[in-house]
Amino acid sequence: MEIELKKIKDIIEEQEKVQLKLFKLFDSYVEQVLNLVKFVKFLRQPYFNQQCLSFQLKKMRMQV
Repeated sequence: MEIELKKIKDIIEEQEKVQLKLFKLFDSYVEQVLNLVKFVKFLRQPYFNQQCLSFQLKKMRMQV
């Protein structure tokens, strides 16, 4: 009986470790997605777009 309880306890502890690893991985992915969303919002800002267009125009003028 004690051996079975020990096995069950070990299995539960192992599952908890795996769940913790999965949670950390999921949390990491969520963090990456949030960073991408922030970056896309930044790229969509009017000031940034204006500066990019200005830079591209200057670059094109230099090539001519």
